[in-house]
Amino acid sequence: MEIKVNKNQTRTAIYVRISTAQQKTDRQVVELKEYAKSHAITIDEDDIFIDVISGFKNGEIRPQYSVLKQKVEAGLYDQILFSEFSRLDRKPSNLLKSIEYYQSKGVHLYFKKQNIWIRDKSDISTQIMVSVLAVMSQYEIELFVARGIDGKITAIKSRGTNCGGFTAYGYKVTPVDHKLVIDEEEARVVQRIYQYYDEGRSSLYISDILNSEGIPTPYRTRIGESEKKRKAKGMEAKHYARIGACEELRWRPSSINRLIKNPLYIGRREFTFFDPEPSNPLPTHKRQGRKLFQQFVTQSEALRIIDDALFKRVNDMVKEKAFNRNLGIHRRNLLKELLRCGECGGNFSVGGGRAERKYRCYGTLSRCDKPRTCDCGAELTMDRLDGLVLSMCINKFVNHDIEVEASERIASAKKMIEERQSVISEYQQKMKDESDRFSSFVRRVIKNAASDDEANAWIAEERPEYEARINEMTDSIKRAQSDIDMYKDKIGAYTKMRRKANLVSRQKQLLEDRNLVREYVRGFISKIEIYRASRLWALVVVKFLDGGERWGTIKTCRYKNSEVVVDSADPKRIEYTGIFVNNDKHLLSYDKDSKMVIINAGHDLYYDGSNVENVPFEDFMLRAKNAGYAGSYAKYQYERL
Repeated sequence: MEIKVNKNQTRTAIYVRISTAQQKTDRQVVELKEYAKSHAITIDEDDIFIDVISGFKNGEIRPQYSVLKQKVEAGLYDQILFSEFSRLDRKPSNLLKSIEYYQSKGVHLYFKKQNIWIRDKSDISTQIMVSVLAVMSQYEIELFVARGIDGKITAIKSRGTNCGGFTAYGYKVTPVDHKLVIDEEEARVVQRIYQYYDEGRSSLYISDILNSEGIPTPYRTRIGESEKKRKAKGMEAKHYARIGACEELRWRPSSINRLIKNPLYIGRREFTFFDPEPSNPLPTHKRQGRKLFQQFVTQSEALRIIDDALFKRVNDMVKEKAFNRNLGIHRRNLLKELLRCGECGGNFSVGGGRAERKYRCYGTLSRCDKPRTCDCGAELTMDRLDGLVLSMCINKFVNHDIEVEASERIASAKKMIEERQSVISEYQQKMKDESDRFSSFVRRVIKNAASDDEANAWIAEERPEYEARINEMTDSIKRAQSDIDMYKDKIGAYTKMRRKANLVSRQKQLLEDRNLVREYVRGFISKIEIYRASRLWALVVVKFLDGGERWGTIKTCRYKNSEVVVDSADPKRIEYTGIFVNNDKHLLSYDKDSKMVIINAGHDLYYDGSNVENVPFEDFMLRAKNAGYAGSYAKYQYERL
């Protein structure tokens, strides 16, 4: 932007900044105009620069401030008027740098609240005063913010006011005293959701019902209310980039699950306040290691929508389903948490009926709440893949130095048990101290209170915080005890490993011990990658914690009779043919895009004279079969053991 300068005319600018659009700039502008008029300083409308942005953000991103600096660079202004130091910058270091910048340009600055003119650097006393006032200004801001949080906490505890942000679904805020109360219409929807879930309906089913009835989602309702308020204040509509168009918002299973977990529906309000850190430019959700300011819980029967029994019953169901889905407990399995889709990098899920459980790339699932993200992921029968992987690994399990490995792990587990026991002891002492403190408080109250009612009121006010602290410590003790139980189970499994040092002759016993098999799998394998290498076959790459690697193949559809081997000694034992290749030296690699196997010189499947040979997967299987890498494996019914 080209700026024309009149060298014979001095002009004065006014800079005004507010942090949010809800604030008004009128007061700053009027006060500075009046000052200019009383001192015969001419101010035109185009000499007033207004920004709506936090003072803790860099000045370069303030649009009007950037224009002002551009005009200062062009020599257009000799003086700038500010309402106070914080309008230029809240940080003392940045404020002093900005002042030095304007001094270098010969621009005089006036700050009305401090009633101080800053001209050249020769005025040492003014420089010292500015430094002191800048630090005091920041301290005043931080003190103001801290007092604001204190006031909010007091209002919540004493009057039950809302703490800001979107109101939870089922509630509304009274316009006069800003108190949180039940919204009867939404409360009936909340009760229906809990009732549906208690009857065994899924979150997906409930969301479909609510969407079919056209019931507005929580976000849609709250955004609509927010937009009405913004419009009434003359503010522009806010765009929510992560949410999209308000009209398109629909109930989703995640919405149902979040709603169900909210303890507010039994009248319990949980609050956590952190130190405000007004000088931190990061959004609050991106800040790390924030210092806790205060944490407390309030209980109000006036806010109860759901009774305690129903709330607990439904949340127990949610926890069980979430636990089962994520960790594969509901559908017991051996490999799920180790499986990765080589095509998309995603995890595997466990599905299918009890007759034939399957591992399936999660990206291939397509539902109304989850679009399909992988077109090439594999779906494999659980019993077959478990059997294939164990056949690939059993020799490695057997040949490993079990005695040394078990001893090291037992020692490590015992150390972890000692640490957890120490944690339990510490929390038990803290609980005793907390109980003694509360008992002492009760005795003082009973002694000093004017009446029993007054004493009961004081005790009732203190009790929720006391119980919250005790519950928190109790939960910590339970978690530590759960860890101790887990490590004791591990010690038992490691002891079995030690006793079965000669596993060469006892492979059958190993496979019959489901817990020991699982321990071996977790103790040796780091990851299992599944590639859909052809229309009929999948490549299974088992990667071990010691860096070793095994390759195997499994069919993604029904095996032909020629691909099945029946044990003559046990006709019921059926084995499935495949390719088994040791790749510990990493001379083989697979390119998922071209579906080619790269064979490096040194591997006995390498035929070409060059250093690297690219072979189509079908040709690789044929070459491996002819080289004696063909083998067979039986199903392993881990779930039925």
